[in-house]
Formats: sequence, C-alpha cells, structure tokens
Amino acid sequence: MDNHKQKLVDSKIRRFMDKNNIEKEDTAFLYFVYCVFNDCEYDDIDFTDIVEGSEDKQIDIISVEQDDVDAIHISLIQVKNEKGFSPNTIIGIRNGIDWILNRSDSEVSGLGNFALRSKIEMIRELLQEKNLGLKQSSINVYYVTRGSKNDISENNEVIAEKSRLEKELLVHGFGESSFTLVGLDDIFEMLENANSKRRAIDAEIPIKHDSSYPMFIETYSDEFSSLICTVKASEIAKIVSNDAIFDRNIRKYLDTRGKVNQKIYETCSKEEESKYFWFLNNGITMICDDFDLKKIPGKFHVSLKNIQIVNGCQTSETIYKAYKDEVLNENAEVLVKIYGTTDPSFVDKIVLSTNNQNPINARDLRANEECQRNIQSVIKENYGLFFERKRSEYRLMQRSERQHIVSNEKVGQAALALLFNQPHNALSNKGIIFNDYFETIFNKQSIPRLLYSYLIYGFVEKKKKQSKKEAQSDIRKSIVLYGSFHLTKFVSCILTMKKDLPKDNECHELCLDIINKKMEDKLEIAYDVSLNALENGISEHLRTKPLNFFKRAESTKKINEILEHTLSSMMVGKH
Repeated sequence: MDNHKQKLVDSKIRRFMDKNNIEKEDTAFLYFVYCVFNDCEYDDIDFTDIVEGSEDKQIDIISVEQDDVDAIHISLIQVKNEKGFSPNTIIGIRNGIDWILNRSDSEVSGLGNFALRSKIEMIRELLQEKNLGLKQSSINVYYVTRGSKNDISENNEVIAEKSRLEKELLVHGFGESSFTLVGLDDIFEMLENANSKRRAIDAEIPIKHDSSYPMFIETYSDEFSSLICTVKASEIAKIVSNDAIFDRNIRKYLDTRGKVNQKIYETCSKEEESKYFWFLNNGITMICDDFDLKKIPGKFHVSLKNIQIVNGCQTSETIYKAYKDEVLNENAEVLVKIYGTTDPSFVDKIVLSTNNQNPINARDLRANEECQRNIQSVIKENYGLFFERKRSEYRLMQRSERQHIVSNEKVGQAALALLFNQPHNALSNKGIIFNDYFETIFNKQSIPRLLYSYLIYGFVEKKKKQSKKEAQSDIRKSIVLYGSFHLTKFVSCILTMKKDLPKDNECHELCLDIINKKMEDKLEIAYDVSLNALENGISEHLRTKPLNFFKRAESTKKINEILEHTLSSMMVGKH
C-alpha cells in the first residue's frame, strides 16, 4: 500500500483514539471501522451491533436492516487489527455464519456471548415474522484488516478459503450474498468518499440535439429555471460515481434485488431493449443552484452548479451498476428534468412531487408539513436543540453539536411508548408513527410533552450504551437491549412519582433541567429502581426469545402491573 495512505489512515485512527478516549488500539480499530462503514461518528455507534468478545465466532459486528419492502439485509464484519489476512480467520467466519443460519435454537440459546446470541435470535425472528424467503433478503460479509490485498498471491490459502466461503453463502439461498476482503486501501477509499460527500458537485453533461426536431424545453421564471432534455445513460453513470449527488434524494438505493431495479438493469443493458429505455423509464430529476445551456453546434451540453439528483436514484444507480459491470448499452438514453433554484422551499416541493416510482419512506413524505416545521422552530428557540425532520438533515454538523439533534422518528417512538402507552409498538411497529399516528403525535400533542418523552428515552438509550462495558446478568442485558421503550415509561413514572405524564408547564421545566444536566442524579435513581423492578418482575418471560416478549402487547400489560405495584410501594414507603 502507498506509504502516504498508510500514514494518513494510521493518523486518523490515532486521532480517533484520542478524541474518544479509547485506550486499546484493537478496540479503537473496531469502532473506527464501524464508523467508516456507516459514515458516522463514535457517538452514533449502535452498540447493540457490536458482538465482539468471548465466543464471538469470528464475527465482531452484525447489522440488520429492513428495506421499504420489509426484506432483511444482514451485514457481518470481522475486524482484525493486523497487517494481513489469515485463512484461519476466514474458516472461523464460516463457522460463525453456520451458527447464525444453521445451528439449532437450543445450541444458540447455550451461547455464552449474549450480544451474538441476541442478534442471531433477532435475525431468525425477523425472517420468521415477516414470512420472508431468503430470496428476498441479503447477507454481506466483510473481513477487515490493516493489510493490503496486493500482498495476497493467487495461490494463497486466503484466496482458496475466500472462494469456499463465497460458495457456501450461495448455498444458503439468499437473493444477494458476498464476501469481501477489506484492507487499508479500501478504508482509505471509503474515507475519501465520505469526504467527497461534503463537497458540492458541479458537472457538464452532453445532451442530445438534432436540429431537425425539438429536442429540449427551456422554462424560466422569477423563482426558477428548468430544462427538459435527453441524455445518454452513460453520461449519467459518470456523474453518479460520486454518491454525494444523492444527498437530497429521499430514498436509499435498493440495488438490483427489487423487481423495478432488475428490470431497469435488463432494459439498459440488453441490445434489443436498450433503444426503448427512454420510453419505458420515468426519467431523472435534478436540482442545482444554476445551469447554463451551451448551444454549440454538434456539441450541445449543460453546465450545472451544485447538482443533486432528487428523483431517479434507483434509475441512476442501476445505470451506474450496469456501467461498472461493462454491460451498459450505448443506445440507452434517459429523460432528464433539471431545475435551477436556490429557494429551499421550492426544492422541497420538487423533491416530494417528483417521487412516485418506488415506495417512499412515510417519514420523509411528512418532513415538510407545517406541524413539523413548527416543532423544529420552537425546539430550537426554546430549548436550543435541533429537531431533525428528515434523514441526515444535520449530517454535516460538528460533533460537539450533534448531541443536540432530536430525531423526529425517535420523538414519535418515545411518544408511542410514554404518551400512548404502546412501548411494544414503538419497538416493533414504528411505521404507524408517520401514518396512523402522525396527526395525533405531531399536531395534537404539546411540544414540551413530546420533547420530555424524547429526553427520557434519550437517557435510557445512553444507559444502554454504557451498559456495554458493564458486567450484567443475561436478564438485565435483555431488558436494557430490547426494553428501552418500556423502561422509558417506567423511568418517567418513577422520576415524577406519577402514573400519568406531567402537565405541559411541568414537562417544560423538566426538559430544561434535563438539558442543563440538573436531573442526572434523579434520573440515575429512577433508572436503577425501574431496572431492578423489571428484573424481579419479568425474568421468567426472558429466559428464551426476549425480543419476542417485548414486541407483544402482553409485555406492556405485565410491566404496567409491575409499575403500579412499584409506585404504590414507594408511596407507602414515603409515608
């Protein structure tokens, strides 16, 4: 590996250790890799994804996501702070995958690594719950070291074991599977890509022109300018190489595993179909600060400043995939709509009105509603916090300020748990927040009540992260890991000594005290009381499949009974 890259990555890891007060280099490298893969800060790590420890079966990180069609996508990462790749480690990873997918429930229940056991149970429950076949799901495995893949010869044992693992993944029947060796070269590239996301993108795009036919439409007004034109698919592929171009797009790329994207891929790559691509696709919508159409004979093109693709992420990325696979046909052309404007409200209107091909996240569709804007303004003015209406809205914020971000999704989940006594739905059915419960939560509840619910939940989540470093019984671990929303209600009631939520003015004062860290001791006491009460009251339900218990309404009913008993006992104790 280039010595300059080596020094740069090593320097970033050392700064990461210092910045986050991490003493062990192996631990720092593990967390650093997590942050690089997820393009996040140390404070944003979901420590429930970290399964590293004794009996980790050569798997350190397990992330599980559900996409818009509820398919399950699993990422497994093994991290070694070593300058090379070992065939024995790959054999160990194969064994870890076997534990996740093949071992019996009784064998899994005997695993000494609680975090790994919990993740395996979660994966199995999700697949069973959604009644999904593996064909709709994916599993991607990564083996990360500080080494260089260039040092691995073709006949090396590492290559042989890599090939064996890849074949075994195929046998398991996932719709998508992969095993990737990741060295410092790759880490450097990921860091560079992350940095590129923080830079504006300018582009020059050739457009199709024929003087015999009208090939484009220009429109101008006081608010914006627009251009509708035809562009070769290969030109789109060139600008999509920097995925910062999708920062304002409200959907993630679904890859070719979806039916729509698979059809796009086939149409733009097949000789007989590619000439119809323009007619069969809805096209791509771009916004930019400004554009300039250059009408040079034989070389018509448009120059764009600070470009973003706000609709057509699936089309653009699938075209790019075909381009990388070297199957994109030159005949493929795509309709492109370009809007030049710096008016953020108009941009938001374009984003929402043009997204109508694949399912849209309900959270994003509701991001610009008046009640959300009002909440954002009031929370900033009255509490100095940043209400995040849409995903990654404050992605570029400095680390020192990120602790003040209030996610509207988390606000909705906390409200379900605390205001509506539905912690089980907050855990398992958060989709109802921006559908059935949107008006009730964001338009009818007072802002102090919403923020108070969120701050209590935030404290419980902070305790969850801290618990990663503490020795606890499996029962307590289960409560901390899966019972956050149940704990949120319990902690609030113990803190205020009331079964019902405080009135608005009291919530307002409590919010200020929590934000200003005047409630830390009281919150700690309330948390300890809550955790002890739950450990004593529901341990029999958590011996097997604890996640399943917390996702059922039965858990809420049982925990409410324990809460009432605990409050009554404390009241008697006071007297």
